[in-house]
Amino acid sequence: MSDRYLIRLAGCIPWGRGLLPVLVVSFVVIRLAEAQGGAPSLVRSFGGDLLCLPLVLSVVLTAHRLSVRSCRFTLPRFHGLLTVVLFGIFFEGILPLLTAGAVADPLDVLMYLAGFLVFQLGLNQPTWRYHGNL
Repeated sequence: MSDRYLIRLAGCIPWGRGLLPVLVVSFVVIRLAEAQGGAPSLVRSFGGDLLCLPLVLSVVLTAHRLSVRSCRFTLPRFHGLLTVVLFGIFFEGILPLLTAGAVADPLDVLMYLAGFLVFQLGLNQPTWRYHGNL
């Protein structure tokens, strides 16, 4: 990978004034605590669901920015809301019917919505830095 591509990639990531690294570290800590059996029940129940959409939508936003070659691109609200609906239908409607370990929890859909709001307000902002031909 060339340095120019890495600079372009870094310029397209929606850092959100440091919010994205905090979300990534929080997600990793929650997953490690769950694996150790030390996560509080509220964190175990809702932590991953809350952090899921900001992380997934940040990856989607970065891919779009790289494909359109503009770090000013933001995802339309409709795309985020559609993602909330699709995650809710799949993870809370379909997956519990197919897998014995999956449980349908309507509150998880509220966590997806809250995660979308975190993404929309904190991460889905244009990046104004100039990096080469972006």
